[in-house]
Amino acid sequence: MRALAAQIYRESECGERCTVYEFELTRIWPLNEKNREAQIVQFAKEHGFRVRFYRMGWCAIFDRQPVESAATSTRTFTKSALFTERR
Repeated sequence: MRALAAQIYRESECGERCTVYEFELTRIWPLNEKNREAQIVQFAKEHGFRVRFYRMGWCAIFDRQPVESAATSTRTFTKSALFTERR
């Protein structure tokens, strides 16, 4: 799972998101596994990502979980200020 997290982190540094296709997801979460989507979402949260799109048999699209800053009321991504958005 660390390898997948590192891959998502690396690929999301170059762009805003990372697509992980089904053949890669099934290495960790078999298609017939109970609560598969919930497990993928939990994995994303634990590693500072969020699942923007998921469709069984196709792919999951991850991006970095924004961190709220109460002092500035801006959103920035964890570990890097690749993207900042004013409300």
